[in-house]
Amino acid sequence: MHWQGILDHYERKKMKILILDDDTERHAGFQKILAGNELAHAYTYSEFVGLARSGAYDMVCLDHDLGFEHDPDTVREDGTVRELTGQDVARWLVNNPNHCPDNILIHSHNPVGASAMRSILAALPGKKIVVRAYAPPR
Repeated sequence: MHWQGILDHYERKKMKILILDDDTERHAGFQKILAGNELAHAYTYSEFVGLARSGAYDMVCLDHDLGFEHDPDTVREDGTVRELTGQDVARWLVNNPNHCPDNILIHSHNPVGASAMRSILAALPGKKIVVRAYAPPR
């Protein structure tokens, strides 16, 4: 399968989609591939949570490796910063199921991280989860 058929797993309708990725070029790729849908873009865990809380989405597209984000929740007692990943986002969705849409796409170059995210999200019954262990064309 290729990225042009990304919505083949989902109903054919205009969707409201929240995309999480720290890479601006990947957001541009999704913009092209998902043209005609209403897209919201988050680059960090905090942005994702804020957008997820503020609106209802038909689908979320989640990356695993998000880079470092300076957020009070990520600072350890010794002052170092813990990297937030897609696994943290998956746990947030499980703990906040009213903000989790029925359609979840995990896109990542990190197959181990993507698999871990899928395992976490499996706690949400009735969700359609698709994993693509690579990124859309840039």
